[in-house]
Amino acid sequence: MRTNKPQVATLPNGSDIKKNKIRQVLRENPQGLTPKYVSLYSEVKYNTVKSLLPKMLEVQQKEGLPGHYILVERTNQGMFDCKIQNLRLSFSSDRIDVERRISEVNSLNDLIKFRFEIGLKSKKATMTVGTDYPLDFSCLGLVGYLFQMLIEKYCNFCPGMEEISLDTFEINKDYFKIALEGCSSIRLDTLSTEYKLYYKEKRYAREEYKLKQPINLTFVRDLVNKGLFSAETNQRIEELSSEMKAFKKEMTRLTRIIPHFLKDI
Repeated sequence: MRTNKPQVATLPNGSDIKKNKIRQVLRENPQGLTPKYVSLYSEVKYNTVKSLLPKMLEVQQKEGLPGHYILVERTNQGMFDCKIQNLRLSFSSDRIDVERRISEVNSLNDLIKFRFEIGLKSKKATMTVGTDYPLDFSCLGLVGYLFQMLIEKYCNFCPGMEEISLDTFEINKDYFKIALEGCSSIRLDTLSTEYKLYYKEKRYAREEYKLKQPINLTFVRDLVNKGLFSAETNQRIEELSSEMKAFKKEMTRLTRIIPHFLKDI
């Protein structure tokens, strides 16, 4: 008796499993990895990794770093296609108490160069980040984590991501084979951002956003991970939470002083 066999594979084959492992490793390392480290972290044989990487459409070599591969995920309206540079993070709190001015200039894996500073009486920590090549947008989480660790190193406490501000940064995306008819650049200014579209070295067009006002780092994290709508919703929830805390504090203060007024009446 003849049985009907499935015409398509119902379980992932060995190649698919290995590709998933490679994707996961590259997703966890948005700064880019060489095939050697992809093999090490994914536990897939080196020759197999070298063979599979060029065949994976969502994987490409990092611009300016030959031999380093990154995962380009087509989500969040192309957010992962954008690059970021010229970042400055800050954190202000009365909890910051240092006996001397702190200034550390260092780098992370020779890819992310940073200057970390705490003023003697400023009660404020700042970190300016510079790179030879623009970072992937998804690296913001890594930069925020680095800032947290540096604060913990010098102040013995770790602030939450929601307490960290992103004071300024640039987002840019390059387009090839695009012509700006009749002009060489377009610029739009608003109170919070600056938008520019211009020719870069007469070889390609660059779309660029510059932030003028600080924003919460968690907003950017949610924007990357969950999309614009979720980020705006979470931001509003945090604002309402802060307003409720302030209201509760004021009510507590009034509750304490009202009895004194009643005695005088």
